[in-house]
Amino acid sequence: MSKAHQKAVEKYNSLNYDRLTFRVKKEDTEIIRQAAAAAGETLNSFIYNSVMERINGNPPDEITREPFFDN
Repeated sequence: MSKAHQKAVEKYNSLNYDRLTFRVKKEDTEIIRQAAAAAGETLNSFIYNSVMERINGNPPDEITREPFFDN
């Protein structure tokens, strides 16, 4: 990718996307990565889709670790 193309992509991303960060317990990182891989999704799309499902009230699929989400 040329520098001009990279700069154009960075500009597009900065105008159209926000960056969110969150912290996960070290022991949960691999669980999340494996779940994303099993779903055939990138880590980013898996996290995004999971959040949107939660917002829209759709229950998550079976969760193998309790509690998965600390309230």
